[in-house]
Amino acid sequence: MKKIVFLLFSLPLIFTASYAQVEASVPSGFYTNDLQVLLHNALGNGKIHYTLDGSRPDTSSVVFEGPIAIYQGQRSASLSYVPTGEEWVRPEGLVYTGTTLRAVVIDDNGNRSDEATFTYFIHPFQEGKYPIDRVALTVDSIDFFGNETGIYVEGTNDVFNFYQGGDEWERPLYFELFNSSGDLEFSQSLGARIHGRSSRTASQKSLRLYAKSDYGSPFIFHPIFGEDHDVQAFKRVILRAPDRLFTKALFIDNIINASISNLEVDNMESRPVAVFINGEYWGVQSLRERHDEQYVRIKHGIDPDDVDVVGWDRGPEVSAGDNEAFDTLMEFLQSTDFAGPNALSELEKRIDLPSFIKVVGTNIFFANEDFPNNNLRMWRKRSYGQKWNFFYYDCDACMRDYEINSFEYYRSERNDGNPVSLILNRMLDEPAFQAKLSAFLFEMMSSNFSKNELLARATEYRNLYAPLVSEHIKRWNHPNDVNDWNAAQEDLNSFIIHREAFLSKHIQETLIKPFGVYPNPVSQQMNLEFLESYENSLFEVVIHDMMGKRYEVNVSELSPKLYNIDFSQLNQGLYILQVSIGGAYYFERVTKL
Repeated sequence: MKKIVFLLFSLPLIFTASYAQVEASVPSGFYTNDLQVLLHNALGNGKIHYTLDGSRPDTSSVVFEGPIAIYQGQRSASLSYVPTGEEWVRPEGLVYTGTTLRAVVIDDNGNRSDEATFTYFIHPFQEGKYPIDRVALTVDSIDFFGNETGIYVEGTNDVFNFYQGGDEWERPLYFELFNSSGDLEFSQSLGARIHGRSSRTASQKSLRLYAKSDYGSPFIFHPIFGEDHDVQAFKRVILRAPDRLFTKALFIDNIINASISNLEVDNMESRPVAVFINGEYWGVQSLRERHDEQYVRIKHGIDPDDVDVVGWDRGPEVSAGDNEAFDTLMEFLQSTDFAGPNALSELEKRIDLPSFIKVVGTNIFFANEDFPNNNLRMWRKRSYGQKWNFFYYDCDACMRDYEINSFEYYRSERNDGNPVSLILNRMLDEPAFQAKLSAFLFEMMSSNFSKNELLARATEYRNLYAPLVSEHIKRWNHPNDVNDWNAAQEDLNSFIIHREAFLSKHIQETLIKPFGVYPNPVSQQMNLEFLESYENSLFEVVIHDMMGKRYEVNVSELSPKLYNIDFSQLNQGLYILQVSIGGAYYFERVTKL
């Protein structure tokens, strides 16, 4: 995959350089044996004060005078027993806890150096205990859990603290990313806000993490999602908690995002991680890209001041730019008569049709029940003639009901005036649009969304999460127990196995056939002609008589979309022509003269 490297040179790279004023003899990480850590004062004057519980050190904290012992069970969890949501349940048993070493140099005049943070985890089987990547967050406990200012709790304000947003409710933290072997990969000071809408009431919350010059660097210059990912710098990322409302499988959204990672659509790359706050185990979450004007800036090279980003959550929400162009699009969709041969070309002047087809088609296949009246987000460059592009994100409400007809669901039950429902209502009867949407679905059902591919991905994630589920359940009481989680895996597999057959039926009921046959009745030879979107498609032809007997016939290619079927060897009578494409089956009644 091509990397976007040249864009980084357009980013503002000027920021205040910093260096470690307190250095440690042992780097942050996961270790199997107890440690002895030495601290070094790089400033040369003043004394090093340190804490081992995540609190900020001051003159009342311990003065470093010799090796600091770090060992398993050094401290008990405390933050884990603070209620954090409406359905919070006290963790079952003890919460695994590492040691967060924070140190600062303070001179005789009370001048403080920048704080240094090191997080250590001791466990004899640490790789087996957490066989995925890990994230450690170090926070001032008041910033997250204080009644007046803590962003993670209900608090004592008129509005619950975790419903608050904006700069006023952003809190500093120190972010450390470890690989699955427990080695420190990257660390940086960032800002944090609670992320999401209704999920804010959940006990385990999602966080939006901000890189800013105030914290040391305006960007995260680290390939969080691997060297092959097309974005290598980040302004904002999300530490996303599993959705309690829609799924107990914990990783459905990860499967789908991974399944469309090669589709050249604005998709959220993800990385499962075990999370710790001030050393205390905080459960399984995922690192995610954040879709906003900064994402567009880095990935597409467009100044964030020149971008409109509009979402839909039971109504339009502008997160960048303004709604002027969006309102113009909506007026067009609501007032234009789409009948006629120019309907699709007129729509294509206003939206990027490939991104629409990929995003909507993916949601249709995976039966997202929280779309498009929610979790819909679009962007465009703010200049004349620029088209709207569609982000793909959030499929927690996917892969639940394999029988659902998403075509009807999206344009009727879920039609609250959002642009996707308006487009589907007007375009699903338009042949050229139908051809593009059905071609995408058929192609995906034979590749990225095939049973084999999805079952393999589900197995991969199930094996990845299996060692983590028991401890996650004890920490957050979700799912209810391991049996509940296993049942969710069976439901997931059932969706994968059955969805293709039901969706194929819905395609046949909703969309036109991707081919035509003529002449019919047929005497000797019949032509099978595919729509342009299906040129070079893999297909199979089977002939049955009315009693169900199968007949072999010769099919010869006349062009990439035109084929000849030889009926000369068949007797007169009625036959059923069956054509299968990408897992979908189409039937045509044929009379042989």
